[in-house]
Amino acid sequence: MRGLSRTLVFSAAALALTAGDAHGQLGGIARRAAGRVVGGAAAQAAQPAAAPAAASRAPRFDDETLEITTDVVNRFVLALNTEATERQKLAAERAAAGSMRAEVERYERCTARAADQRQDQNAALSANDDQLAMRMTQAILRNDTAAYRRMTDSLVAAQARNSDSSVC
Repeated sequence: MRGLSRTLVFSAAALALTAGDAHGQLGGIARRAAGRVVGGAAAQAAQPAAAPAAASRAPRFDDETLEITTDVVNRFVLALNTEATERQKLAAERAAAGSMRAEVERYERCTARAADQRQDQNAALSANDDQLAMRMTQAILRNDTAAYRRMTDSLVAAQARNSDSSVC
């Protein structure tokens, strides 16, 4: 027990000595913290003083910063108006191109239909043409020029009807 008492006495003495040092250390820590807080406040107080100096400098206008002046705003408004009119023109051109395309397609369908009709008529007339050619040959052999002219005129008229391109 004596050893225990001795240990307790030494521990109490050590605590007493360290308590004073700890309190001294805490005081230093408190003073340093107070200095930091005061210094931080002083730094913050110094910053607003520096801000007016920065604000008094003229801004630098470059690729990232645009100076908005009356001239710039007028050019912007003019560009917007020009864009609107150009968009209207483009829409009108597209509409005209669409109607032109529709007209071309209609014409192509009509000419294809007319070509089919002519082909059908030519097939029917080719049999008649063979007979007509035979009669024309016989008229020439008989020296019947009047019959030959009538048959030639009828052949030319039939070909003209088949080649009429005014259908479309």
